Amino acid sequence: MENKPNIAKNIREIRIKEDLTQEKLAELSGLSINFVSRLERSNNQNVSINKLEAIASALKVDIWRLLKSNDSEINKKEFPLHTKILFDKLSEFDPERSDRISKTILSLLEELELKQK
Repeated sequence: MENKPNIAKNIREIRIKEDLTQEKLAELSGLSINFVSRLERSNNQNVSINKLEAIASALKVDIWRLLKSNDSEINKKEFPLHTKILFDKLSEFDPERSDRISKTILSLLEELELKQK
């Protein structure tokens, strides 16, 4: 199975979560309502980076959130509930902040490992 992002689904989910209509997203992004509507309905992922940046900016997310694959290895594996919650929380932050938090958590885990030895 190909690990391909579903840009249309990601945009729609974030838009709904942010309580925006397609019309409002079109207005905020400077794109036409027809384009936004067609993009959300389409399996065709051929969209320019400039338009994705405009949509990401309007949705107040980093562009990687639009490109995120819902079929990632993390989503396929069976993790305990709190591990999944941690992944979800980290994915809500921008990549730089998520990386800083992850480094802190890893540092704490290393410290715990050292104390157990």
